[in-house]
Amino acid sequence: VDHDDVLDGLHRFEQRQQFLAQAGERLASSFGSSETLNQVARLAVPTIADGCILENRVGNGFIAGAAAHVDADIEEMMDEIGKAGVRVPPASHPLIEILGKPSPVLLQSNTTSRLLGASANPAYMKAVQAMNPQSALFLPLVAREQLIGALALFRTKGSFDGDDLGFAEDLARLAALALDNARLHDTVRASLRARDEMLGVVS
Repeated sequence: VDHDDVLDGLHRFEQRQQFLAQAGERLASSFGSSETLNQVARLAVPTIADGCILENRVGNGFIAGAAAHVDADIEEMMDEIGKAGVRVPPASHPLIEILGKPSPVLLQSNTTSRLLGASANPAYMKAVQAMNPQSALFLPLVAREQLIGALALFRTKGSFDGDDLGFAEDLARLAALALDNARLHDTVRASLRARDEMLGVVS
């Protein structure tokens, strides 16, 4: 084993652990689900990917809650995906695979054509075409044993390796916990607001 490779590996591991610790702090300070989603997307890009879409699960479909890309023009296209509302991807899309079995799905060859062939939403297809990813990694977001969403990561050049997968899974676990807490916070706030409105009507 090359000594320099070992040192590089240790250095990369330390950097990623430090990043995850800081990411946990940032996500813990997010006070709403939309803010949390944006934080996750900003953490993923460019640290581990060139592009990221954070998908909220809605029944048997998904809605893009946040997106980020190293190219601002492509990010604008990705923002349009969320405006399209809930999407139920065709059966061959990795998101459907995650719905059936919540485990990571990695695409490393013909990624752009495979995603386009497994998509139906025009905004999504336009963004994928613009990104032209060489590799894509889809990770389930699981909280309290429920699939609440998915983290989709895209790389224009190169592919995700084993180290990247472990790092991305750690980020996905943090994201799922933070998003679940943020949703609970949103629910409590909505309940308090409804109670205050009811008390106002009664008084």
